[in-house]
Amino acid sequence: MYSNLYIRALTILVSIVSVVAIPQSSRADVTFDHSILGYKINIFGTITQADAAQISARESDFDHGGWQPQVLLNSTGGDLDAAMEIGRIIRRNNARAFVEPGAKCFSSCSLIYIAGVFRGVSGTGVVGLHRPYFASSPQSRQTIEREAPLMLQGVQKYVHEMGVQDAFYQVMANTEPSNMKLYGLKLFGHREIESLVPMLDPTYDEIETSYDAREHGISTMEMRSRKADADSRCSVLDIDAYKCSFPIEWGLSEGVFDERWALTKSKCFPSGEDKEREQKILDLVKTKDLRDHPIKLKREACVRDVMLAR
Repeated sequence: MYSNLYIRALTILVSIVSVVAIPQSSRADVTFDHSILGYKINIFGTITQADAAQISARESDFDHGGWQPQVLLNSTGGDLDAAMEIGRIIRRNNARAFVEPGAKCFSSCSLIYIAGVFRGVSGTGVVGLHRPYFASSPQSRQTIEREAPLMLQGVQKYVHEMGVQDAFYQVMANTEPSNMKLYGLKLFGHREIESLVPMLDPTYDEIETSYDAREHGISTMEMRSRKADADSRCSVLDIDAYKCSFPIEWGLSEGVFDERWALTKSKCFPSGEDKEREQKILDLVKTKDLRDHPIKLKREACVRDVMLAR
């Protein structure tokens, strides 16, 4: 489980790394990149069914190097069904969704944003919500009366499927398309969108907290307490933020943490041919399954024993 400190630092890092990665000259609305942080999906322009098909066709590539895919959003909207299809693919792959400085994520794009297991809006990035509407040629009254409620029901079902509370849907459904509500950066770093969409998906948060608690040999309640303590005591802008937070999460002083952490490198991690052999095995494991793989469990148990002086 990543602490808020780590997550906010990651948001900043992703923004810095990815700004130059988007090939602005491309005419496509979706591009794909590999970076030091894994697989990156750039969605910009108008969202269409062709975009959904393109992303679906590349889904088998998303599990890359043990990192969750990153989805960078800069779109004023488009096809509603395509956006929800893309969102389901993103959620299926535990992807993270980002709206970077200067980027817009309006209308149906917001449905892709909420699909991320982690969602981040940076700097002058903005998320915009309004009620979905028909963009086709004028329809008959009978058609609209039949189809409009079904469209809204589909969106509400999708929002709940993504683990987002009904407040998000209510804002979307009750906002006139001509009067879109914008959610950007507020004072003191609080992002308005977080009042509707938490940074971490609740189910994903519970899963990661459970993994982290297991790794540290403590309860999930204690894990949350230690992470909150680290977030309050360690500055995200401090170059030694991790050096500050990790000892707190292990319940150790910095000196003891450094000593035991150095010992784990020689005791718990292989070298030479053994390291290469294990890495080849792990490279074939899906990111979702890595932390439960026998090799990872063995390393985790060894690290835990060393860090807790067992």
